[in-house]
Amino acid sequence: MPIAKRHCSMKESSYLPIGKNLLHTNLSMTRRHAMNNPHTPSRSLPIRIALCGLSNPDEATVLNNLFSHANRWQQPWQVVPDADMADLLLVTANSSEELAGWHSDTGGFTQDRLICYSQQRPQEARWHLRRPPQGQTPSPLEFTILLKEISQALALATPAPTGLQPAPRPRAQPFDWREKLKILIVGSVGSGKTTAISTLCGDKVISTEAAPSDQTQLHKQSTTVAMDFGTLALNEDTQLHVYGAPGQRRFDFMGEILIQKALGIIILVSNAASDSIKELNYYLDAHREFLANHHAVIGVTHNDVSPTPSLNEYTRALQARGASWPIFKVDARQHGDLMQLVTTLLGSTIAHG
Repeated sequence: MPIAKRHCSMKESSYLPIGKNLLHTNLSMTRRHAMNNPHTPSRSLPIRIALCGLSNPDEATVLNNLFSHANRWQQPWQVVPDADMADLLLVTANSSEELAGWHSDTGGFTQDRLICYSQQRPQEARWHLRRPPQGQTPSPLEFTILLKEISQALALATPAPTGLQPAPRPRAQPFDWREKLKILIVGSVGSGKTTAISTLCGDKVISTEAAPSDQTQLHKQSTTVAMDFGTLALNEDTQLHVYGAPGQRRFDFMGEILIQKALGIIILVSNAASDSIKELNYYLDAHREFLANHHAVIGVTHNDVSPTPSLNEYTRALQARGASWPIFKVDARQHGDLMQLVTTLLGSTIAHG
């Protein structure tokens, strides 16, 4: 691709052509800033990125919106107008040759400072964000995982201090999300846990259903007595283990066992329950210790049976507890609804640790 056709976005829908003259004028500054003195990732200094090669203003807007969320992370990210202000570049490249062209033309940016934005990953790409079909949004989960991994790589690559420079704060161990992809779904009897796991995982489900022997038999012919378990493929390399805890109070000890080593929990609350907010508070209280260091997302089911409480009422109940977990109305039979809960939970966990 000729240099004159390369662009880096300045704002959501405006672009700056990087021609030969401009490129050579800024090249020394780019190389000096981005390579010799990279940012040390911290809570205060954002990682700066320029978006290059985007000819569609709507696509640039979508990416800017994603990065605007990342600007609020513990390690913030910021979109900048031009390459000479950036630590990394997100570039459009559909082949190894195009990616090599970006590396050659930008001079100061090595492969580990280029994020390839394409439908297929070139073999030489260190970092890759899958480019969706026109009009669609990149996967928020893939986006979050990618930025988290880059943040960790930059932190590990920070040069050791010399002379009288202050020593950096101890680095936390990288968040190994591939080893920790386990979540637990909790909720009362009839809230839709078994259905949700079946919807997410299809035929890859193990269930321990039995005929109830208490008042549950008035509502259901069978109920979970140990656990539900299924696996969900997030991509070609990543499997999510999804566990469901029994809803009967006498089996609460199973939830305490299953929650071990989970990233977070999905709490399902049925609007058909006699006191849905009380049910929500029960599970927040039951897992208070776990939630002190982990994330949760709440799904409200059976909205076709009862539209109330509303999401606003649930939100006020959470605020009264000093909590602010994401909450959605969902249908446990709809895969898209359940994936919204999963991606929100994983995205929050990976972004904030």
